[in-house]
Amino acid sequence: MHHRKRFILLITIGLISLFAMKTILAQDNNGHGHGNGNGNGNGNNGQVTQPAPGDNGNHQGGGNNGNGNGNDGSKKDDAATEQPTLTTSVQMQNTSITQQNGGLLGCQKNNPSRLDCSSLDVKGMCDGGTAVFIIHNSGSPGDGDMRAPTQYRLLVDGVVVQTGSVQLTGGASGLVTYNGSGSVTIEVDQQVGHPGNSHPRASLNCGSPSQTPTVEPTQEVTPTFEPTATNTVTPTLNAPDLSAEVICQEDGSIVFLVTNNGGDMPDAVNYTVADTDSNLVDSGNIQLAAGGQTSLQYWVTTGLTLTVGDLVIVSNPTCVPSTPPTTPEVTPIVTPDVTPTVEPTAAPDLTGQSYCQMDGSILFVLYNYGSDMTEPEYYTVTDSNNNIVGDGYAQVMNGQPFPLYFAGYASLAFTMGNLVITSPNCGPVSTPEPTVQVTPPVDNSVLVGSVSCQNDGSILFVITNTGDSMPDSVYFSVTDPNSTLVDDGWLQLTAGQSTNLQYWGYTRLTFTMGALVITQDSECIPPTPEVSPTPEPTQEITPTTQPTNEVTPTVEPTVTVTPSPTPTQTGTLGCQKNNPDRKDCSSLQVTGTCQGGIAVFTVRNTGKAGEGDMVSSTQYRIIVDGVIVQTGTVQLLGNTSIQITYRGSGTVTLEADQQTGHPGNSQPQATVSCST
Repeated sequence: MHHRKRFILLITIGLISLFAMKTILAQDNNGHGHGNGNGNGNGNNGQVTQPAPGDNGNHQGGGNNGNGNGNDGSKKDDAATEQPTLTTSVQMQNTSITQQNGGLLGCQKNNPSRLDCSSLDVKGMCDGGTAVFIIHNSGSPGDGDMRAPTQYRLLVDGVVVQTGSVQLTGGASGLVTYNGSGSVTIEVDQQVGHPGNSHPRASLNCGSPSQTPTVEPTQEVTPTFEPTATNTVTPTLNAPDLSAEVICQEDGSIVFLVTNNGGDMPDAVNYTVADTDSNLVDSGNIQLAAGGQTSLQYWVTTGLTLTVGDLVIVSNPTCVPSTPPTTPEVTPIVTPDVTPTVEPTAAPDLTGQSYCQMDGSILFVLYNYGSDMTEPEYYTVTDSNNNIVGDGYAQVMNGQPFPLYFAGYASLAFTMGNLVITSPNCGPVSTPEPTVQVTPPVDNSVLVGSVSCQNDGSILFVITNTGDSMPDSVYFSVTDPNSTLVDDGWLQLTAGQSTNLQYWGYTRLTFTMGALVITQDSECIPPTPEVSPTPEPTQEITPTTQPTNEVTPTVEPTVTVTPSPTPTQTGTLGCQKNNPDRKDCSSLQVTGTCQGGIAVFTVRNTGKAGEGDMVSSTQYRIIVDGVIVQTGTVQLLGNTSIQITYRGSGTVTLEADQQTGHPGNSQPQATVSCST
């Protein structure tokens, strides 16, 4: 009797088991009932997508909580039913993802390689013995919509048991559930170009499931979990208590492991990840159930700081990869996502800052966050007037700052390629302000002039200052009727001073100096008979001008000329471009004045220092009442002068020869008559 009861019990259990298996197979078929999902599950590949409005839930994964059994389904019975059940479903009911237009998204302005503005985060919780993972896209709707799917991996005790893809609109979420024993981790890839190359993940250990009945609950866990976006909030539990640890992986990556040791988090909390220079590497949201964990992984060459609300975790020092990277199983899956994010480090990434030092000097510091510079690059440092105050070559290596110091300047600008760094104002309160003499010196000089034809056919301009002394030199030019430049230079006359400019070989000339314009209108034609100068005994007059012997010594104290200036010209001078016969760019000017009965002549070289230096000497002559009483030579550097004096009566003229090739063949002269 006892054996008979036992036999009837075994038969009953067998019939119940067969009936349950029949129900399971019917729900797994690809039917079209009114359930929340059609049974199209695949234990090795899943896809987290979003249903279109009105869809009865045609999601890949197990069929869930239907009001009727699916019809016309067919599913092969294989060993997969013996494995732990993996199901995926979508929580948000958004419309399908629309492709963005070709314009730049907000997040692409500083990162054009970023595909979209999505940012995925993962949280997990145990629902009985079922591990439930929520993948959330914290990007904003529109810009944050995922333009292409990325991959997720489900690992049990470190072994990948399922891979799939996820594509969510901004703000949407998707579910991945697992019913089985062991430590379960889900790892999700961010979109191409997402900063920091992170792989958000979460780990759970929900204990051992029951045997065969685990298939049925997992088919129904997914739909019943969909509204858990609100059910997960359990205010009656303890407050959340977040802790985090930082782990250096063998491949050199940094992993932040965040754990909730308290009650469920009622709301998501923002997190940020920044490097040692406070540059934002990643950001997103974290929301963990009680006992939940999530991890953030980054491949960088610097230390990182994770901030989650009031929780701040610093990774220091940086993580260094070991020589042979381990875990080869994961690397083939991860490498497709790693390669695009590695691209920015293939080139140097230079930034820089400028600081004011305590002593008022300026410090520029260059940083390279990319690869080492393979060769030096030229740089310049300019002041506020764009004058170069320093230049050179810099080769900045990764992680090695490159400092440059400059003293004596209020502000500077550093330029190297596309990198421009402008310093703050490091100078004292500008004292030069009072020295800015906006009011130029008053010029009360009055210039008058005359022009005449000489007996030898030359043209003589006489320029006289009848007012106060000229405060500065003024440019003059002499041109022919075709406006061709014959002569030019600079004149500066004291009160009552005059100067002569004489030119041979021209019929008409015009002298211009500021507002003073003098034109020789009538032609100056030299007389046909040659004038043979008679060197009569007028030379004997020289004794009457005996004081001329005193002229020579008086020259010496005022001579500021180096007798033989070494020419600095190596190439063509500016004045030689249109006049290659010109020896140098000097231009002599002669002025004369009386000082206590002494005739004082000033011979000035108005050429610029350098190009205007006289490379050889020219001659001057002192003429008294038409008779040459003294000759000598003059050789002046640019913008220097020499004084020659004569003591005696009569009309005294000093005439000087211009340098070889000087335009106009002029012989500047000045005439004075000083009574003794």
